[in-house]
Amino acid sequence: SDLGDQLVGYVVPVAGDTVDRGELAAFVSGLLPAYMVPSAFVVLDEFPLNASGKLDRKLLPSPTFEAREFRAPQTTVEQSVASVFAGVLGVERVGLDDNFFVLGGNSLIATQVVSRLQKKTGVDVRVQWLFTDSTVAGLAHRIEAESEEDFDPLADGAVQVLLPLRTYGSGKALFCFHSMYGLAWSYSGLARFVDDRPLYGIQTRALSDDGYLPGTIAEMADDYLDEIRKAQPEGPYNLLGWSLGGVVAHEVAVRLQEQGESVGSLVMLDSHWDLEAAEFHSAVRDGLAQIGVTLGDADDVADLSDDDMQRLWDTMPQELAALTLGRFRNLYRSAVRSGQLVASHVARRFDGDILYFSAADHPPAREGAAQRWTHLATGNVTDVPIDCNHADMTSAEALAEIGPVLDRYLKRNVV
Repeated sequence: SDLGDQLVGYVVPVAGDTVDRGELAAFVSGLLPAYMVPSAFVVLDEFPLNASGKLDRKLLPSPTFEAREFRAPQTTVEQSVASVFAGVLGVERVGLDDNFFVLGGNSLIATQVVSRLQKKTGVDVRVQWLFTDSTVAGLAHRIEAESEEDFDPLADGAVQVLLPLRTYGSGKALFCFHSMYGLAWSYSGLARFVDDRPLYGIQTRALSDDGYLPGTIAEMADDYLDEIRKAQPEGPYNLLGWSLGGVVAHEVAVRLQEQGESVGSLVMLDSHWDLEAAEFHSAVRDGLAQIGVTLGDADDVADLSDDDMQRLWDTMPQELAALTLGRFRNLYRSAVRSGQLVASHVARRFDGDILYFSAADHPPAREGAAQRWTHLATGNVTDVPIDCNHADMTSAEALAEIGPVLDRYLKRNVV
């Protein structure tokens, strides 16, 4: 609609009862986070069903939206949040209901927001809060509520396996699998390009489970598939993965098809199934050596000392600074383990096409990395080179190239 994406609730009352939309909205607001509360409720006599007895979404009546009235920030914290959003995003007027990601924010810009708000409010604002409270009103409320409480990262939705970046839209959801380093926050930059469909990140369980280490790629795929089905019980499914995430997404796609489900789209961002264990360990050692962490031949790359771990942490992307050092150690050990798993994983054939975005500045891309997947897909593997290196595939600049192509591809697949 002209008012942007809107979440709609369809309700069938108990026979003989009526529905007070205001009371219902207030009740739902007490149960769900702000981003999951419908903007409108439509009351039906019964849900329209298709021949197989399932909900027929096409027959649901369109809601009537009233133009959303601009709500100006009132409290000092609300005004601070709105002014920071406006400043970092270059937007003239920001109201209480405006969403950071819909306005064009991403995980990198989120770190600037956090830094400025910490100075303005004196509260230890966290990057994670923007993923669970992304409107001005929501984030301001979170800052006010947390200002006198201890922060518990385990209780925060931003470190859970299923990360809801957007929960509404008429198309089928896009599920984005984490790269080697485990977080899916950087996929938030896709929200401005991928239109009218839910968007979820899939993150490593090492973030929310201190003792977790992945066992095999197949086990990871089964675990993530359980989480995906909680958000979308049936297909078609749209899957995307960067680096390690592309290998896992491919395995999830194969498993879905084995279970009789449909996969609408399988998309990869510079993913390589043919990773060799020795080559991977050598690359990790070389990377550590570049920051002054020198390991002996017999040393385990996963088992760094506290000093070496701190040295590594200091070089990481800004968004990782939101995590504790202990959680970062879990993340690192899981990442190293994941690299070993890719090397031992035997991929099977996916029945369909693959859209592959390659990092043009990365040597494997110049050697035809996309075409190495052709024997693992029955359909076409389409290579779209992106002018960046492997580590920058979800940077704002790369996503600005990837996003429009991805959105057209998803819409062409009509799911």
